[in-house]
Amino acid sequence: MDSLAYVHLCLAEEDAADIPEIRLPSAQSLVGAAMTVAVATSAITAAPAEARTLVPGTSGQDVVLLQELLKVNGYFCCKATGYYGPVTKKAVQKFQYYHGIKPTGNVGPATKHAMGANF
Repeated sequence: MDSLAYVHLCLAEEDAADIPEIRLPSAQSLVGAAMTVAVATSAITAAPAEARTLVPGTSGQDVVLLQELLKVNGYFCCKATGYYGPVTKKAVQKFQYYHGIKPTGNVGPATKHAMGANF
């Protein structure tokens, strides 16, 4: 009976080791990011979600909002610059992968919808 319990314990430990570590942002950074997103959202004029596909090389307030949304969700760890560079593309690809969207790195209607974004 003891050896059965030991085997179960070992299997549980191995299963736990296979789970990737998730780093969650601190409450303070979440509040700051949420405030930034709120300000950025109010600065952007209302436009249809399909108005502009965000791709590497683009820039603007909608890219700032994208970066802040990615930051709040734990995919982006840099300062929001408003420029869609390789770091933003990698963060978008991770978001897309974990939400069942083909990880192209481009932010079109499907990715915007998954983010709950209106930019």
